[in-house]
Amino acid sequence: MTTLPLDPNEPVYLGVDVGRFGADKSAICVRQGQRVHSLTSFSRMDTMRLVYEIIRTREETGAEAIFVDEGGLGGGVIDRLRELGEPVYGVHFGGRAPHRTRFFNTRSEIFWEVRMLLNDGLMVLPPDEELAGQLVSLRYDVSSSGQVRLEGKREMRKRGLPSPDKADALALAFLKPPSFGIWTGTEPFLDDDLPLSRRLPRPQYGIGYELPRPSLSEPPEPGAGPGSAPPADAPGDSSSPPVPRIQVWW
Repeated sequence: MTTLPLDPNEPVYLGVDVGRFGADKSAICVRQGQRVHSLTSFSRMDTMRLVYEIIRTREETGAEAIFVDEGGLGGGVIDRLRELGEPVYGVHFGGRAPHRTRFFNTRSEIFWEVRMLLNDGLMVLPPDEELAGQLVSLRYDVSSSGQVRLEGKREMRKRGLPSPDKADALALAFLKPPSFGIWTGTEPFLDDDLPLSRRLPRPQYGIGYELPRPSLSEPPEPGAGPGSAPPADAPGDSSSPPVPRIQVWW
């Protein structure tokens, strides 16, 4: 597992999928901006030990928020973390989606947005074959009411596939407080220490917001003809830095 150095100027978030004993595993994902710094799964771990691992990870990374699926065993983990004063947020994957006319449940909508981030090159993942396998094994269909529906874990087991614990932790880590919208390239807390007059406006982007692609070229200035010298920062100028591209590693 490749672990990248954390940027002290950018907030860190954790996503936690809770398993217990048996085939299902628990997983903790550490996300900062578009980068997944680490993604760890645990077999046969009881919930109190998992709480310890979550707190240890939060202390090591300085994470500002912890997102946990509150279905099943997750509710007990959330209660214990709250009791200990941790910044935990419960997410009901099986609950009603923010865009309920289009998506069957919250999990379906969140993973639809994760898919868009991956396709747009806005998510940097570590070279993890298990995670890659879980992501590509997810299936969508359309319910009788026309809603997009992500295949449930029971249906995956019928196909002989394990629970997508790492993929679920990844999706949870890409949420952001307080709106519970999916990460879109903006962070809400970067200028908290600035005076109010210098803070940037903070629109609350919900799930469904698409980050616009940056323009790689600027329109020519008025009066600039074919024989005019290009400005120093023109795209073709060798002295200008290359446009960064976010790559998915698998």
